[in-house]
Amino acid sequence: MSAAVKCGKGLGKAGAKRRRQALRKVLRVKLKEKIKATAPETVEDAPQKTATKPKKAGPSVSDLIVKAVSASKERSGVSLAALKKALAAGGYDVEKNNSRVNTAVKSLVSKDTLLQTKGVGASGSFKLNNKRVKKPRKSPNKTKRAATLKEADNSPPKARSTKRKTARTRRKVPRRK
Repeated sequence: MSAAVKCGKGLGKAGAKRRRQALRKVLRVKLKEKIKATAPETVEDAPQKTATKPKKAGPSVSDLIVKAVSASKERSGVSLAALKKALAAGGYDVEKNNSRVNTAVKSLVSKDTLLQTKGVGASGSFKLNNKRVKKPRKSPNKTKRAATLKEADNSPPKARSTKRKTARTRRKVPRRK
C-alpha cells in the first residue's frame, strides 16, 4: 500500500505514512460536519422509528432442553446430537439457532440444572440433576407455632437443678517395669 503512494520528493515511507494519516483525519472531520448538517436539530424533526418485531411466544430454548432431557430414559444421559434431534422433532429450528442451543446447554450446566456426564463445554452427554430439582419443604403452620410460643411465655420458669456434674477422674493404671 505504501509503495503505490507518491507523496513528493524525499518523503520516504515514513513521510508518506504521516501524510496518509493527516488526509484521513481531514476526511473524518469533514464527514462529521456533513453528518451534523444533515441531522435534525430537534426531536420533533427526527423520523419515527418503526416498530420492532414482537417476541415469539412459546417456551425458551432452555425449557425445551430440560423437557427433552427429562423425557429421555437413557441411564447415562442424552448426547448433544440426540438432544438436537429431539428439539428438531419438536419443531425447533436447530440449524438456524445452533449457537443458542449450545449456549443454553452450557448455562444449564453452570446453573446445575443439568449434569454433564461426559465431555466438556456443550459437547458430551447430559442428564437432569435430581439433587437440584427438589420440591421445597412446606413450613409448619404459623398459627400452631405462635400458640406454642404463647404457652411457653405463660409457663413459670423452671427451677435449676442443684446437682452438679462431677468431673471424671482417670483410673490409675499401674506402670509396667
